[in-house]
Amino acid sequence: MNRSTSFALLLLPLLAGCYVKSEPTPTQRSGGGGTVSGDPSSSTGGTGGTTSGGGTGASGNGTGSGGGTTGGTTTTTGHRVFVTSTVYNGNMGGAAGADAHCQTVADSKELGGTWVAWISDGTSGPTVRLTSTGPWSNVLGEEVFRNRANLLTVPEGFLPDEAGNYPQWTGKSAPWTGVDEGAKPTGYDCGGWGSAATTAIGTTSSAKQDQTWGGGGSPIDCDAKAPLICFEN
Repeated sequence: MNRSTSFALLLLPLLAGCYVKSEPTPTQRSGGGGTVSGDPSSSTGGTGGTTSGGGTGASGNGTGSGGGTTGGTTTTTGHRVFVTSTVYNGNMGGAAGADAHCQTVADSKELGGTWVAWISDGTSGPTVRLTSTGPWSNVLGEEVFRNRANLLTVPEGFLPDEAGNYPQWTGKSAPWTGVDEGAKPTGYDCGGWGSAATTAIGTTSSAKQDQTWGGGGSPIDCDAKAPLICFEN
């Protein structure tokens, strides 16, 4: 064996020891604009994602508590009340006809809901006909009556019309009610809201922030025209 062959045999083990198998660099999963270290099915989500990540959270790619609180739908409770911008004589087709007037006005503004007029039906007052527990706000979102008990006290806010406007008659003209200040029938209701005769009369209210807002106003002839106070039921 010559010197060149001997040198080659000695070099081969050294070269074999220097060879290392190359492994691919681990990759990270992306969650939105950042990287995610969490499990996509985890209840806590990832830790590195942006608000546009794959999950519902504000951070990471998870589906549970890793999320934020923004972007949801807010649900509000309560009902509404308004005074009609339209005026009517005492012949409204009974209490049901007055309710229908309120519904028509509400539908004209796409308010939704079911509406009843704040009037007597001859035997029962409006607190009997109105079954909702409230609270009631005007169409501008301002609370007017906190609960049913508050209906017999001074309103906490103004009563604009169905469009949120304050017509010229507000606080001057008197809506039909047929009840006293305690919401009890007075017997003056234009013949059960079926007469527009000058010989018939109906009790009114003030529709403003005072003790007589919902009844106890001066009776007027039934051929006169007055608005209605409408409550969402």
